[in-house]
Amino acid sequence: MAHVRRKIHDVHARVPTDITTEALQRIGELYAIEAEVRGCSAEQRLAARKARAAPLMQSLYDWIQQQMKIHSLKMECLHGEHYYPSGNSAGNSV
Repeated sequence: MAHVRRKIHDVHARVPTDITTEALQRIGELYAIEAEVRGCSAEQRLAARKARAAPLMQSLYDWIQQQMKIHSLKMECLHGEHYYPSGNSAGNSV
């Protein structure tokens, strides 16, 4: 996730757009979940990730795929997407 965020942040710092703003906001939600579960037991962290982070990851992945279809595949801010695992699911990338 850090690789995706860094790539989008770098583009956003140069040329902020609605897309980069939304992407960073969505990623921020995932980071907030991680901050909330920091210090919890492994079981509690896993439960929170499955219940809260996994749906957000899937939503982010789907949104990025949609943006890539709508906009040019050359859109620089979306190139961080290749850091996701193969397949149609964001999986356990949290």
